[in-house]
Amino acid sequence: MKSKLILGVLLVLVAFYNTLAYSAATKVSGEIYAFYANDLTQNGHGKGYNKFDLSRVYITLKSTLSKEVSVRVTADVANMGGDARDIYLKYAYLDWNIEKVIPYSTIRFGLQQTGWIDYMNKVWGRRYVAKTLMDEYKALSSADYGVSYIVKFPKGYGHGSIQLLQGPGYKGSEENRYKDISAFVFFRPLMQVPDLAASMVGGYYYKGFSDKPDITSENKKDRVAALGSLAYGGILRICGEYFMSWDRTDPKDTEDLKKDGISLYGDIRFPMAKSTFLKKMALVGRYDLYDKDKDKEENEKEYVIAGVEWQIVEGFNLMPNFQREKMKNEDAQDAFVVNALFAF
Repeated sequence: MKSKLILGVLLVLVAFYNTLAYSAATKVSGEIYAFYANDLTQNGHGKGYNKFDLSRVYITLKSTLSKEVSVRVTADVANMGGDARDIYLKYAYLDWNIEKVIPYSTIRFGLQQTGWIDYMNKVWGRRYVAKTLMDEYKALSSADYGVSYIVKFPKGYGHGSIQLLQGPGYKGSEENRYKDISAFVFFRPLMQVPDLAASMVGGYYYKGFSDKPDITSENKKDRVAALGSLAYGGILRICGEYFMSWDRTDPKDTEDLKKDGISLYGDIRFPMAKSTFLKKMALVGRYDLYDKDKDKEENEKEYVIAGVEWQIVEGFNLMPNFQREKMKNEDAQDAFVVNALFAF
């Protein structure tokens, strides 16, 4: 059944491409996330267990219909474990540039990115290695149906958006009459200082409701998040993301389930090096701390990544790294992983 579904979606993408290719400027692109993992501890599959696999494949079609209107369609092929693969329509939206009416503004309609996770992936820059904080711990879906107003600030100072979203995400279906609303802003306050121009701050608010049927307005799904990023001269970058969530998703719930998490990450590059090899290298580190229930003890989970990334050529990145996952008062799960990005 799944093989037929995959074939069907691919045929739709091909038909979409062939149709638009005759009427508009259409580009095909994609990303493949491949990895090799070797367990270093007895937890999980056991010490010495190793495998090659794909974690994600994205195929994207973008078409410019006019100076003001463009369309994007992205298929997402996910690793479901073992030999199984599942395919989803990840994005299918239209962008309408309305700068002639409202300066610096765009309206987006359809199945689209939830703005915070999408931009956090750009800040982290290594989605092929790991998801970002709120995506990893399922605080938000990375895509949803809805409409967005997007504004880009003049002179590259940042951007922001207000989104009206369905709520269950791109893999779910609507079960009630409620819709979710979110807003975020990213701002680069040091644009006039060349070595610090890439530094930024950001904030996010999400007011949502349970995805279940027969709920009331008390059955909430609220989130807040913040970002701080300091970048210096293309050499050093240090970033921190924090989120907190309040859930009362079941009609029988009388109290909020409170969660929070923090992700600290950064990289060191060597643009001044004479060696081309060193110029394309980055030392990368990341530390996450996630608490799945703030009202209970011993719920914290730690996640560590430490590695070296190389850009072999444009579109081919390789990152050997050490990863550790550890629940409080439990033994750690350690692994040596080689992640690869193939982009075309």
